[in-house]
Amino acid sequence: MLALVLAPRLLPDRTVADAQTIDVVELLLATTTLTALILPLLEGRRLGWPAWTWLCLAAAVLAAVATFLRSRSLLRRGRRPLVDPLAFRRPTVRLAIACQALLFTGMASYFLVLALYLQDGRGLGPLSSGAVFTLVAVPYMIGTAQQRRLSAAIGRWVVAAGAMIFTLGHLLLLVASVEAGTHGPLVALAPGLVVGGLGMGLALTALIEAAMGSVGPAYAAEVSGILSTAQQVGNALGVALVGMVFFGTVGGGYAHAMTWSLVYLAGTTIGVALLGVRLARGMRRPTDTEDDADEGLVMVGG
Repeated sequence: MLALVLAPRLLPDRTVADAQTIDVVELLLATTTLTALILPLLEGRRLGWPAWTWLCLAAAVLAAVATFLRSRSLLRRGRRPLVDPLAFRRPTVRLAIACQALLFTGMASYFLVLALYLQDGRGLGPLSSGAVFTLVAVPYMIGTAQQRRLSAAIGRWVVAAGAMIFTLGHLLLLVASVEAGTHGPLVALAPGLVVGGLGMGLALTALIEAAMGSVGPAYAAEVSGILSTAQQVGNALGVALVGMVFFGTVGGGYAHAMTWSLVYLAGTTIGVALLGVRLARGMRRPTDTEDDADEGLVMVGG
């Protein structure tokens, strides 16, 4: 409430004179698409995938098509759609967004299965489990802080390097969960958690920089919004997928379920590393001339 009162008084007015108005129809179609996609992914496994979840997923496809057609219609009429295709014409932007989505299919699900393993499998309470999570959180913060320094050393390859370090963390944790089971010493989990947290921080920070550094100011807001959307969709999809893996194998014990979940998680980070290699090969910053061309294309297209 305080922010709502103070914001108009303290924040500078950055109103753009020729700003386009938001098309309500397109906004409603985009909202319907995301809701119909994410809701069944979040609730489907818990409810046993009833018929309405599959109908929602089908509706999400139809709504996505309708959103695309609406945006094309706006372009033909000289208006700028909610997501301008010109914002994503560079392959590096598209690759960074794909990396972001894939990375997040393995991040929220990583914390989910780790919590289940620690609390239900090893009998830790919420506070003790949270203390174990600091072994991920502290290296994560170190990774985000050191990403620029690593970029100066190895250049564009930070995304791929961070993803491979994250993968190494998964593999170390997998070995520890096999050897320690649910009764071995907790300290055996530390190497995998520390290495995984470090790789996570490096990869995520480098990805955001790669995406935002590949576009000019005219499209920064759109790319930022799509990155956030990719993150949320990736989270929901990852939780749904890892839930099927974990609960599908938990009959063999929590350590067994954790092991197979880590196989899935390592697969996602290897995928991010492979995309990161492609991203590194095509990464470059837009020149002023290209930014001016983008602005011109916006004026011509609407």
